[in-house]
Amino acid sequence: MARCTASAWHSNSPLAWLPALLLALAAAGEARAEFYAVGSRTEAEVYRIPSWSGRQGDDPELIGRYRLVQSLDLGAYDLTSSRGRDRLDFVAYLRLMDDFGFHDRGLLDDARNPEVDLLFGYLQWSNVLGGLLELRLGRQIRFDQLFFYTLDGLDVQVHTPAYVGVGLMAGWLVKGTSLAGSATFAPDGVRGSDRRRIADGFTTDLLSSPADEIAYPYLDAPSPMFGARLELEGIRNVEAIVSWRRAISRTSAGDLSELPDEARGWQTELDHAGAGARVRLFGWSWIYASADRDLYRDRWAALRAGVRAEPFAPSLSVTAEAARYNPSFSADSIWNLFATGARDEYELRAEWAPDGLFRYYGGPLFIVYHLDLSDRFASEAADAGTPVNPKSKDLLAGGYAGLSLRPGLVWRASLDASYLGGPPGEVGQLGYLGRELWLNAVVGRDFRSWISADLRLSVANVSDPYQAGIQDLWSFGVAALGRMRFTDDVALLLVVEENANRFRKGDLRGYAVFDWRVPFG
Repeated sequence: MARCTASAWHSNSPLAWLPALLLALAAAGEARAEFYAVGSRTEAEVYRIPSWSGRQGDDPELIGRYRLVQSLDLGAYDLTSSRGRDRLDFVAYLRLMDDFGFHDRGLLDDARNPEVDLLFGYLQWSNVLGGLLELRLGRQIRFDQLFFYTLDGLDVQVHTPAYVGVGLMAGWLVKGTSLAGSATFAPDGVRGSDRRRIADGFTTDLLSSPADEIAYPYLDAPSPMFGARLELEGIRNVEAIVSWRRAISRTSAGDLSELPDEARGWQTELDHAGAGARVRLFGWSWIYASADRDLYRDRWAALRAGVRAEPFAPSLSVTAEAARYNPSFSADSIWNLFATGARDEYELRAEWAPDGLFRYYGGPLFIVYHLDLSDRFASEAADAGTPVNPKSKDLLAGGYAGLSLRPGLVWRASLDASYLGGPPGEVGQLGYLGRELWLNAVVGRDFRSWISADLRLSVANVSDPYQAGIQDLWSFGVAALGRMRFTDDVALLLVVEENANRFRKGDLRGYAVFDWRVPFG
C-alpha cells in the first residue's frame, strides 16, 4: 500500500535530532576529552560476475566489479572530564562504498553509487543522577538476545534499585532511504525505494491496476519507531529481557477517498515482542532460550533454546541448540499473502582440545522445512492432478567435523568438512532439497613476528533443487593469503583466489584490507 507523499520527508524528517546532537557535541567539545580514537579500514575487491541478460546459456557476459569500501570510526571519550561523575562520550562509524565496474545501476530501484552510510553516530551520557539514567542520542545500533535494529532517535535506560532496568526508545527506523542510511536492518519484503519508478511516471494511485505498476512513495518516507524493554540487572549468572518495538508509516498518496477506513492514516510497518533469558549453572554451563513474536502476523518469528556445557574446561565443551524460524516481513510486503512455512534447526557441537598438537570439533546438523498450505489450495492441486500434502515436512541431514593445530605454533593447519542433504529426487520435485558437500584445508606459517602467509584449498559438490544444470557440480578453489602487522594498530591483509567448475574455467578475484587505528589523549 502506498503511504506518504514526498513532502513528508521534510515535515517528519528523521534528521530532526541532528541539530540537537551537533549542538550538544559542540557544547561538550569546549571541554577537552580524556581520550580520543580514530580508526580506518580500506577494503578493495576485484572480481567478475556472469550475466546472461540477452545472451546464450553457454556465453554469459562477464561484468567487472571493482569495489572499494572505506570505513572510518571516531571516538571522543569523557568529553566533560567527569572524574568519576556522569560521563559524556561520542562515537561514530561511517562507510563509503563505490564500485568502479558497476554499470546499468539505473536499472535498480535503490542503487546508490558511490554510497555513504553512517552506520552509527551518537552521544552517550552515562552515570546520570548517580547512575540512575543512561541516555543515547543519535543513530544507534541496538542488539540483545532478541532484536538487532538501527534507530535514529533517543534511547533511555533507567537503572532501578530493584534489579530491574527499564528502557524506552523513540525515533525513526533507519532504512536505505534515510540520510546516509543503510538498508541492512530494514524490514524485508519491500523494495528499498521507488524514486526511480516515480521519476519514470509510474502511478501512485492505490486503486490502479495492475498492482505491479504502482509506485509507493512511502518507501522513501520516514517511519517513526518506538518501544520499551525490561531487563534484569545486577543478578549474578542470570540475564533476562522482555522487549517490544513497533514502526509505523502513513497512507497518503493521491485520492484516498475510495480506500476503506482501516487502510487510511497511520499503519503498522512492523510489530514485534519477545523475551529471552540466560542462566549459568554449576559454574560450567549456560542454559538459554528466547522467543520473538511477530504481532502483525500473530505467529512466532523465532524460537531458540539451548545449552552450552564445559564440564572439563578448557579441554571439552558441548553445545546443543534447537530453533524454529518463520519468515518475517514488513507489514506492507506482498509476501505476507503467500504461504510460508517454518524452518527448524537442530544442532549438536562438541569441541575437544586435549594435550597435544591438535584440536577437534564436530557434530550433527538437521534442518526441517515445513510446508503450510491451505486445504483449499491442496484440494485445487489435487483436482489439477498434482496431489500435495499441505502440511508436509522435508528433512536435510548432515553435520560437520574438523581439526586444527593448537594455537601458538609457528605453523598453522586445519581441515574442515561439512555435508547437508536430503533424499534423492528430481529438479522441481516437491520435497527434493538437493545437497552440498564442502571440504577445506588450510596450511600457514608465521614469518618473524609481523608477517604470515596461508594457503587454502577448497572442494565443493552441489546439487541445486531448482536448476537442472547444477546437479552433481564439482567446484575447486585455491586461495593465497598474506598478513602483515606493522604495529599493534596497523595491519594489511592480501588475498588472491581462483575457483573453477565445469561452467566457469576460471574465476580469479583479489581482496585487500588495510587497517589502522590511532588512540591518543
